[in-house]
Amino acid sequence: MDNVSFELLKLYSSRTQLSAQDIAAITNTSARTVYESVHNLIDKKYLKACIIAHDTGIFNHPYSITREGRIALEEEQKVRKDYNFKEFRAWITLAIAVAGFILSILALLK
Repeated sequence: MDNVSFELLKLYSSRTQLSAQDIAAITNTSARTVYESVHNLIDKKYLKACIIAHDTGIFNHPYSITREGRIALEEEQKVRKDYNFKEFRAWITLAIAVAGFILSILALLK
């Protein structure tokens, strides 16, 4: 999942419904750009259109997150958390190895 989709799903999970115009105002981007990303999430069944009494236009129509969208968001959060943990472990391992290498060189020089 790309960063834009991930951020959009996080926005939708924290609010009951949002339109492309609302997200554009929150993120300070154009409604057309946001709508393309929202439409991509609709195609994946992560968002659904909310039922409204009157037609508000393509950019003002509200959408809400679906169960599949919440599951995908939770899975992506787990993957990103796991990735960050593995990166941290790799850097700590490298630091220990470099420190050991430096100590062995210092021991040889004495």
